[in-house]
Amino acid sequence: MTVSYIPAVRAPRPPEPDDLAVFVVGADVMTDAVADRPEKCPSSDGLPRLGTLPDGAEPVPLGSVDGRPVWLVDLTGAAGERPDPQAMTIRPWTYFTTHPDQAVTQLVARALQVAHFRRGRVFCGVCATRMVDVAGQPARTCPACGRFEWPAPITVALVAVWRAGADGRRELLLARHTYGHRDFWALVGGYLDPAENLEDTARREVAEEVGLDVDEITYVGSEGWGTRAPGVLLTVFTARCADPQAAPAVDGREISAARFFPLDELPGELPPAESIARRVIDSLR
Repeated sequence: MTVSYIPAVRAPRPPEPDDLAVFVVGADVMTDAVADRPEKCPSSDGLPRLGTLPDGAEPVPLGSVDGRPVWLVDLTGAAGERPDPQAMTIRPWTYFTTHPDQAVTQLVARALQVAHFRRGRVFCGVCATRMVDVAGQPARTCPACGRFEWPAPITVALVAVWRAGADGRRELLLARHTYGHRDFWALVGGYLDPAENLEDTARREVAEEVGLDVDEITYVGSEGWGTRAPGVLLTVFTARCADPQAAPAVDGREISAARFFPLDELPGELPPAESIARRVIDSLR
């Protein structure tokens, strides 16, 4: 499956019933019930067709799949209702984070991010005027005061902290969180603060979460979604623990436990194999 993007507001042509669609309901996505297996859902044959759209819903151009237009349809009801068209299955975001086709994850993350943005930008936050779409962009602007809003994700820095162990083997710092995915050992990290660069975020978050100083901070890569929520830009770094004798200290608020593991003795409970955090962990082994 190949995902590409067309302008998120201005479509190349009017929608047609046989076009593909991503139906969003709150933080979930509806797919064809016939495509129950992850390897088949969704794909260019597993995504719903726009012709099954309930009356009154507004299709928004989202991109293209294998050259075919795909539309975002936000079916989130004002009272929290969940429309359930016949032959549809509601899937949570976590279902797509472990999908074997990363193009599918990317498409669904984009749909959820744009839908969430549009829901929260109906009226201007400055003057309360109804906002309008910006042609050719997934943005909105206020016709009265000119305020411009863009669906930017929250930026997070994750850090793979390593040190040389007493026996010479390299060790990796892993932590358990008190929220979200508490069932596996993860990298430490957190949100970018105002006027902060990513390296500063990485350094600060390690100090705040486990009380360690780091150096040799090296950028590894990024991913346009998070495992807990799609509206996140994950940036990943490696960093050396400045004092190899220092032990991680946690306060129990965000991190419940943290320890260094030899790279050849990592625990079995790690982030999903499809996530960038896991790929970085595996690359260090």
